[in-house]
Amino acid sequence: MHLSMKLLKEYTALAPTYDQRWSAYLHASLRMTFEKITDQPTGRLLDVACGTGLILDMPSERSDCSELVGIDKVPAMLAVA
Repeated sequence: MHLSMKLLKEYTALAPTYDQRWSAYLHASLRMTFEKITDQPTGRLLDVACGTGLILDMPSERSDCSELVGIDKVPAMLAVA
């Protein structure tokens, strides 16, 4: 099986519980990242490989973004987002 197909299959299976499984790590990493950003995003924000969309939740709470867009290769992750 090609590596990208293997990863697609793996992340499809992980999608329903991904945020729960990695919640503490994801929130801590995102909080530290956004604390270092001095300019808050406005207008449009694109998250490439957005997974379950967790990263887009934080800017939506802390900025004046009018449009948040996430793309991901794994349809199951987008379904959670």
